Amino acid sequence: MKKIKYFNKEIIGYNEKSDEVGYEYLEPICEVKALEYPCKNEEFDYWLDIIKKSYGEYGEVTYVDIPDIKTQEELQQEINSKLLKDIANQQLELSKQKELNATLLTQIAQLGGI
Repeated sequence: MKKIKYFNKEIIGYNEKSDEVGYEYLEPICEVKALEYPCKNEEFDYWLDIIKKSYGEYGEVTYVDIPDIKTQEELQQEINSKLLKDIANQQLELSKQKELNATLLTQIAQLGGI
């Protein structure tokens, strides 16, 4: 994933003004704000081009690589996979324990029994 960093000129308020004739009007008060847009690698060129064209006049458009943000479904798949692996390991341990118990019972029976 990539994060595109850019600037936007935003209106934060208005000043009341009047011209030479006496007409009153509102003059916008603007501020340039830093913004970020995360996007997938496949979408990067598309969004970089659009953001440069739309916001490039307010400052340099840059980008950085960021780790992929996993979706809820991907996270759930990872959890399910781990749980299945844990269950398989528990089943293997249980089978080993049953085998050991059977061996011990056989040895006890050979030694004279219970």
